[in-house]
Amino acid sequence: MIVVSNSSPLISFEQLGKADLLAKLFDKVLIPPAVRQETYEVLPLPQWAEERSLSQPLAALTLRWRLGNGEREAIALALELQADFLLMDELAGRRVAIS
Repeated sequence: MIVVSNSSPLISFEQLGKADLLAKLFDKVLIPPAVRQETYEVLPLPQWAEERSLSQPLAALTLRWRLGNGEREAIALALELQADFLLMDELAGRRVAIS
């Protein structure tokens, strides 16, 4: 199962002290570089998280999405990897991901 996440769900779980739930639900949660920067900066990633870069630069199409870098990269990575799940709480990001 391939799972990609944006920053906000990760930050929310961390703030609640429940990040371990992600490890129980998923073997690995993939995050693009922008999400790593927004969420963990220089801190080591949890064992259940793995940074994964896009194989291609963000397409010009993504620039028209009125989203932050983390959201754009997470959606692009989920599309590229044909992820089973994309963890994202922003309404605008979910709308783009569904379309």
